[in-house]
Amino acid sequence: MQNLEDLKSQAVNFLELENIKKILIVTDDDEDGFTSALQMKRFLEINKQKVDVFFNDKNDKKKIYFNRKLDQFKPDFFVFLDLSEDIVNQNLTSISNQTDNKIKVLIFDHHPSPTNFVFNSNVVSLIIKPQLFSINAPSQYPTCKVVYDFFGKDFDKSDFFTVVGLIGDTAGSEWLDFIKNVEEKYLAKSQFEKSYFVEVADTIKTICSVYTDQKIMLFNVLYESHLADIKESNFFKLKDEYIKLIESEKDRFFQEAEKFDDLELIFFEAKPHTASKLSNILSSELKDKTVVIYSFDGNLAKGSFRRSDFKVNVGKVINESLKNIDGAQGGGHVPAGGFGLPKEHFNNFKQNVIHYLKENYYKN
Repeated sequence: MQNLEDLKSQAVNFLELENIKKILIVTDDDEDGFTSALQMKRFLEINKQKVDVFFNDKNDKKKIYFNRKLDQFKPDFFVFLDLSEDIVNQNLTSISNQTDNKIKVLIFDHHPSPTNFVFNSNVVSLIIKPQLFSINAPSQYPTCKVVYDFFGKDFDKSDFFTVVGLIGDTAGSEWLDFIKNVEEKYLAKSQFEKSYFVEVADTIKTICSVYTDQKIMLFNVLYESHLADIKESNFFKLKDEYIKLIESEKDRFFQEAEKFDDLELIFFEAKPHTASKLSNILSSELKDKTVVIYSFDGNLAKGSFRRSDFKVNVGKVINESLKNIDGAQGGGHVPAGGFGLPKEHFNNFKQNVIHYLKENYYKN
């Protein structure tokens, strides 16, 4: 296991901060990725770098929006946050195939590394993951906490954003002392109540799930404004409406969900844009169940898996169940994951999940 300070030095040297350049941050659009990017942007700009942020678009298979950002910003360097190597490579392939120049990539992530994965030969990368320096389960060491431990400790609001990311990524139980200290710091300033951290996490989830065209607007507000001012924004009103929808879907779940009691498995078709948040809430109440929340959006089926007691590796279940299904993608950690595939293949995927659980967890 490596020393965190040594890895930090490696990352700083790799960034070559003595040279001013254009750095594109590419991040996942969940609470963890969002709060990681807020901290990374602050660190880089304090070090005189020119920074732009792009939220990875899971539905942009041809990378149209990513390529548009490349044309507009013309980055010299890339920082990827909360995205595994295979997803990073999907973004880089379109440019690495068009140039012989070296593409420098710094990755902060906490997802499992793909087996036998290698980047194209013209990609020079440094990959930082918590398993390099910590015995904590990677799923419980979100990217926002990794970025904080490397670069965020000395910057205003970084601790606030880290707590928001931990809450949003349902990793709070691993960092109770840290969260308590940060909460007490801000409560002592009488800026807001303890619930405000959860409200900001819910606001990020709302905008990134439903009002996707407002992601950059919210990012800029969080980055530039006083923290206590955010609750007066329209984003909070949208969040309140979204939470009402989630509560309604939760009620419907307990009435209509399809249960496979012998497999401790539950499937539920929810309204679009609710699967991730709803699965987080339900899995905290149904810790001994594998909860699958999915929805249909046009020709796509998308959803989230959760299993809070860690007794089923849902990331592996997803990967195995998606094999040989054209147009499918997904994966995750032991307790949590997500998937997307053509709607026409959903029933096949569902049967694969049932079969895999029977053969590998409930054979007796």
